[in-house]
Amino acid sequence: MQTALRADRPIPIEDVIRELETARKLPEAAFRTAVARADEIESAIVAVMEAAADGALLLPQESNLALFGMHALATARRTALYRPLVRMMRALPADDIEWLFGIDTGRTLPPILLSTFDGDASPLIDGAMSPTVEGSTRMDMWLVLARLTFDGAIKRSDMKDLLERFERENLAEPDDIAWKGWQMAIALLGFDELRERMHATWMDGRNPERKIDQEAEDEALSQACANPGDTKRFEDLFLTPLGDPLEELSRFDWTETPDTSMLPAVIQDNLARSFASLDGGELLWLDRFLARHLTDADFGWEAIDGVCCAIASGPASIKPPNMLALLDIGTRVKFDSPRQEAFVNGLVNRYLGAVTGLLASGGLHRPPLADADYPRGAAWAACFLYEHFHGLRDPLARRPLSEEFPIKVGRNEPCPCGSGKKFKRCCGSANRLN
Repeated sequence: MQTALRADRPIPIEDVIRELETARKLPEAAFRTAVARADEIESAIVAVMEAAADGALLLPQESNLALFGMHALATARRTALYRPLVRMMRALPADDIEWLFGIDTGRTLPPILLSTFDGDASPLIDGAMSPTVEGSTRMDMWLVLARLTFDGAIKRSDMKDLLERFERENLAEPDDIAWKGWQMAIALLGFDELRERMHATWMDGRNPERKIDQEAEDEALSQACANPGDTKRFEDLFLTPLGDPLEELSRFDWTETPDTSMLPAVIQDNLARSFASLDGGELLWLDRFLARHLTDADFGWEAIDGVCCAIASGPASIKPPNMLALLDIGTRVKFDSPRQEAFVNGLVNRYLGAVTGLLASGGLHRPPLADADYPRGAAWAACFLYEHFHGLRDPLARRPLSEEFPIKVGRNEPCPCGSGKKFKRCCGSANRLN
């Protein structure tokens, strides 16, 4: 439920942050408040970005906050975002960033970087020149550096030296897309003296381009040389400070159903039929969490499903325990935060509720059995036969003899069970007592 934002009295900034975290559509009023009070939300946004840069798997609420927060701080030109944003870009693959925030990194991040630039280009330069940073990220960094050079924040002579060094030292693998960013920076800035070096990378295979693309890049370079002050070539590539953030954010389809095609096929099938207690986005997040933290072959969906099926189909007198403890996830995983641990536990317990509901309704539940080197279904069976009752008293086990026969029975007396046998040959036998 969204917090009503009233203009007649200050809204607690915690309420604004909470609305940004939980918004299911563009929260215009809360976003405008966040821009106006950017100094108050800055620390929360920076903390989330730092956590992502450190490798934390952000919760959906944290991703939401970061997405809106980045745009709010960029609109307010708050420079504290610049360094953690660059650090996150260097640390994470572009696909992970797109997955976290649902953004087109090449279109979204350069305007935010340009809007929050703190005057020191060295973090961007280090990233663009580093072979360990993903190629598509380096390309974006080269383009941002080109715009900063055009604006005078970086000396042209210094930028030319960087471009020459990148090519001279071969700071990217052949056919790495970072070369594309390098050549686009040359063309955007009209460095005609580097034209032949650009051609050389096409010819020797470091930066292979089709003939039509070579001609287009040559023409772009010539146009920049002829019109050095024209900004349109940068605007066409979204290399401008952030304009209307609400217009940018409105591009996102907030009602779009998450693409669950990466989930196991049977999970998708069960989800489509009756797994209504978890949505596709939550299952995708849990799948990402399992893949990141539980690399053991015997853990993941197969093991979790086995435990859930055991509890759902077992005696009703047994109450579901803490699922993370039962799965031993708590000792296998170092959670990024107590909030993340609570979120994971909640998702797994809700998955249990979904399995229980499906079985109770008479639906056919198909276990997600992983293909592995060991027998198919082994992890599911181990968790169904063992994990559910591990550490608990088996409700189907035979009661202790003292409970069945409260009176003392002699070994040679008739067995109280009525079999007609002597007690030592029946319920009192060594086999029965064990």
